[in-house]
Amino acid sequence: LSTYSHNNSTSAKTIGRSKLFNLATPITLDNENIGSFLIVADFSEISAAQNRFVLFLGAIFGFALLISFLFSNRLLKHITEPIHNLNTTMTVVSKNSDFSLRVQNDSTDEVGQLCSGFNDMLERIEQQSNLLTNQKESLRFLATHDALTGLPNRTLFYDRLHKGLTRARRNTTELTVLFIDLDRFKNINDTMGHDIGDLLLKTVASHLKAAVREEDTVARFGGDEFVIMLDSVKMREIDKILTKIKNAVKTPIELQQRKVIITPSIGVANFPSHGKTPEELIKHADVAMYHVKNNGRDAAQRYFPEMSSKVSSRFNLENSLHNALERDEFTVYYQPQFELATGRICGCEALLRWQVDGKDISPVEFIPIAEENGLIVPIGRWVMEQACKEAKLWQRPGLPPITVAVNVSARQFFSSDLFIDVEQALQKSGLPASCLELEITETMIMNDIEQSIFVMDSISAIGVEIALDDFGTGYSSLSYLKRFPLSKLKIDRAFVRDVLMDEDDAAITKAVISMALALGVDVLAEGIETKEQLEFLRSFNCRYGQGYLVSRPLPKKDVRKLLTEQL
Repeated sequence: LSTYSHNNSTSAKTIGRSKLFNLATPITLDNENIGSFLIVADFSEISAAQNRFVLFLGAIFGFALLISFLFSNRLLKHITEPIHNLNTTMTVVSKNSDFSLRVQNDSTDEVGQLCSGFNDMLERIEQQSNLLTNQKESLRFLATHDALTGLPNRTLFYDRLHKGLTRARRNTTELTVLFIDLDRFKNINDTMGHDIGDLLLKTVASHLKAAVREEDTVARFGGDEFVIMLDSVKMREIDKILTKIKNAVKTPIELQQRKVIITPSIGVANFPSHGKTPEELIKHADVAMYHVKNNGRDAAQRYFPEMSSKVSSRFNLENSLHNALERDEFTVYYQPQFELATGRICGCEALLRWQVDGKDISPVEFIPIAEENGLIVPIGRWVMEQACKEAKLWQRPGLPPITVAVNVSARQFFSSDLFIDVEQALQKSGLPASCLELEITETMIMNDIEQSIFVMDSISAIGVEIALDDFGTGYSSLSYLKRFPLSKLKIDRAFVRDVLMDEDDAAITKAVISMALALGVDVLAEGIETKEQLEFLRSFNCRYGQGYLVSRPLPKKDVRKLLTEQL
């Protein structure tokens, strides 16, 4: 039995580019080497293929790595750039409060939606910020400007006047303040309505701005009061400027399809002659303006010291007027009206009298003040009630029924309470409506003809008489007379006074009487003081009269006595 064994030996070597692998195995039989088994293999191709495979895998890996890098970088940029833009925008907005900035964004993913939402938020904040800014600017403008006209208000005017005076002192120049009040503006406001009044104020404001230089300041202090600061204008140059301003204010303004002309009263105060502070200059210009008001209006007047005492008296009078009704300081006097043919008393005109501390105040002084501040309405209501109450007492048995005439101001006439006031006065007194006569002026009703006709129709519908007072002194058109429900025309005393000496007055008086008779309206002549005047009027068929020839205004007790004596 033999045994077989072998010992392997291997080796590898490179010949040229060939890689050889040798495997030698000896063959033994019964521990005797009888030969060997040799295997030689060339692994060059296999190695080359392996190397190519490794290179291929390396190339693929490198390419994949490059693609991954490029893709990840782009992806990173796609994600981080919007976030970076968002962060940058937030930082700038937070630092500068510039809400007009927007995040640059073109994507529609979650980050893009975040940026879009942030942009929407910025837009809303910007809108709110702009709205708030506009409101602040509006409030700032309203704080220093008049809301109606857009002119500087009192606050801004004082500020500019302070600065103007500082310049005038530094440069040794003059400065002038003009205080302007529109004449009878309240009548227009009351008769034509506040909307028309506002339109008038805006138009006048525009005209005033156009009449002065750009460096001058035109301000509205309220109501119908305007103030102008003329910088570096010498006093000798003021007259030319005043003429320009007056013409500007008096430019006809078309309101409700009718041209309205309004006139100014202007007070003038100059630095340094009339004051050295804003308060002094404005106060003295205001005083000068009131001086113009009290002396005919439609003029300009420089301030002088004597004016202050007169204006102070007016202010004191106005303050006293506010409490006159409560203090029972008013009384009503009555001037008899009579038939020219018989001399019999047929009525009385109620005339208001005011006494303060035993001193009589002329109606010429206090009635214009009452009309300006609106007190004429409650005062007129009180006079109507007193007159109706007294006229009722005149109708006691044995006395003939007579009418009582009550003057109505423009404010009272166009007040919505007039009809109620008339009805209440008649109801409280028990006086028949036919015994009450309301006297109105032609100037008053011509301001608003249609409204005047409506009011007169309403009053006459309940039986109250209406008389047109001071006829011939206003500007009424005769074509309107036939539309007015008048019961009487009153010829003004200005015509009656000179009727025997002035041919024009005589002709006008005759014409008024003839016209009234043709219209079926009675005529009453005021201011008859002589028998010759009475005879002249009677010869032309004037039916009624009143004047000192028959009687002066009397207290109510004397009227009762006069009526009793007439029996």
